[in-house]
Amino acid sequence: MTSQIITEETIRQAILGAFIRNNRELFASCNGVVPQECIDAAKTIQDDYEQFRQMVWKRLEKLPLMKFFFGDLIRARLKQKGILASPIISEIFDDYGTLEKKLSDIQAIAGVDLLKSEYRGSENPLQGNITDHTMRNMLAEIIALGFLISLGFVNINKVSRKDKSHVDIFAEKNGQSYCIDVTRKQEVDNWEINPDTELEDCQNPKNQKEIRRRITQALNDKNNQFYRALRSETIPETAIKVVAIKTSDYGFVECIEIASIIVQELLSEKGKWQNINCVWLLPNVDVKESHWVYRKLETIKECI
Repeated sequence: MTSQIITEETIRQAILGAFIRNNRELFASCNGVVPQECIDAAKTIQDDYEQFRQMVWKRLEKLPLMKFFFGDLIRARLKQKGILASPIISEIFDDYGTLEKKLSDIQAIAGVDLLKSEYRGSENPLQGNITDHTMRNMLAEIIALGFLISLGFVNINKVSRKDKSHVDIFAEKNGQSYCIDVTRKQEVDNWEINPDTELEDCQNPKNQKEIRRRITQALNDKNNQFYRALRSETIPETAIKVVAIKTSDYGFVECIEIASIIVQELLSEKGKWQNINCVWLLPNVDVKESHWVYRKLETIKECI
């Protein structure tokens, strides 16, 4: 039996099917059924996986920066199950070359090549989720670096070292030094939806509790990270210490205003997270939607 020719449109249909299957709201909007054309596309790829694999690398030849930074992770991911649901496949077959443009924007940043060696996935064929998790974390840092450029920061440095505790990024603006550590929070599976808008209900107590829980966890983790970096003298006391929180969760971004209020409340608690001056909430796309939240008692002016 002769295998069918796999086109880029075949791959995009298969990716769409995987996205629908793994997105609760989208799956429900399709009445709990993945479109047949998406199922057929996925089967075509499954029946001739080698042709699919070759198409991935052919596409990457036109995306040299993505190939450089993500090549090792992609090579591992191609040997693992569930690749159509991987975020990197969507990026590779994105007609707009969005990720390639982001990488081009940050290419001149000192130390940015260290991203390639810092983020490593799993080689286990059954642990594609770990490789995906690694890639999402790397994407979060790439977005943060690009946003810093857009916001007018200078002397941006990507930091990676094994001998001492450190934070991810150094940068300056208006003569002030910033030490920034990036974290990506896991998606929320069960947002309560506002029936009037069919969007995440930002006023719902359950949703607000989950946002608070995740931000608190980030503050706990990063407060310890900054403490260790200060002890190791890899960051100066005088720098503004910023926790950058990124999530690909649309619900979290939809409720970023509420999240900012929750951050302000948390940073106002006496005696807590003393090694953190500011939380930077990162949106998915538009840097203008990001929020910088400082301690109320800080004399530092916002940089935006």
